[in-house]
Amino acid sequence: MYVFNRICVKTTTQVITLETINQNLEDIEEDLEVLRNRPVGGDNTPSLSGSDGKSAYQLWLDAGNTGTQAQYLASLKGGKGDVGSDGKSAYQLWLDAGNTGTQAQYLASLKGGKGDVGNEGKSAYQVWLDAGNTGTQAQYLASLKGGKGDVGNEGKSAYQVWLDAGNTGTQAQYLASLKGADGTVSLTAVLNPKTVNYTVVASDLGRVIKMNSASATTVTIPASLGAGFNCLILQEGAGQVTITVGAGATLRNGNSHTKTQGQWATVTVLFSSATDVVIAGATA
Repeated sequence: MYVFNRICVKTTTQVITLETINQNLEDIEEDLEVLRNRPVGGDNTPSLSGSDGKSAYQLWLDAGNTGTQAQYLASLKGGKGDVGSDGKSAYQLWLDAGNTGTQAQYLASLKGGKGDVGNEGKSAYQVWLDAGNTGTQAQYLASLKGGKGDVGNEGKSAYQVWLDAGNTGTQAQYLASLKGADGTVSLTAVLNPKTVNYTVVASDLGRVIKMNSASATTVTIPASLGAGFNCLILQEGAGQVTITVGAGATLRNGNSHTKTQGQWATVTVLFSSATDVVIAGATA
């Protein structure tokens, strides 16, 4: 409006030409420059630029507060609010919606009905055909087998691994190192004490069967123990021990004896073949 009025004042007594308009615009620009550089005057003519206003922090200080900008910013955070009241449970909302029933019935209502049976999917063979391949199922299965892989690098020999572990020596020395020390031979007899009639079993191989009874007893040797089986029978008690064999075996003794001689007598039992059972020692 100011520009319009200014042009009107400048041109009311002049013939309006392009030259007079340009001159008026130059005059207006000079007036605007004056207005930009002066505050509001007594005639209420506005200035185009005002002074900077105070910052929020400065206004806070002017209100009587003291502190740094960080303390001012911290003061803008309000205290923790009160705890809100508990909201309604999903079950209660379900009831409020007009439904009736227990919580169990509500939970059961969440389960939808059984869906329709889906279409049967294509077999892997059919997918293979759909991909543009042709052939029988056997040819399809054969196509799943990949080509033969490259030959792997030759692994190190056990001797080389032994050397890599920090050992030194020839292959013969390496082989000799694999042999452990001889074990200790145990000559301790394993005792099997008995007080009644007893039938020898395979685990009695090499054992001493101690018959400790005041009355007579019998030890039976089955034919199934096999050639080479051996054990020792000791009459530890006063009762004499009679030795018999099972069906299919024959008892052998140089004197046709079948019993122990007396208390503390020992008798060796040996299968000299699959069926011949030899007894020797203090026999009677």
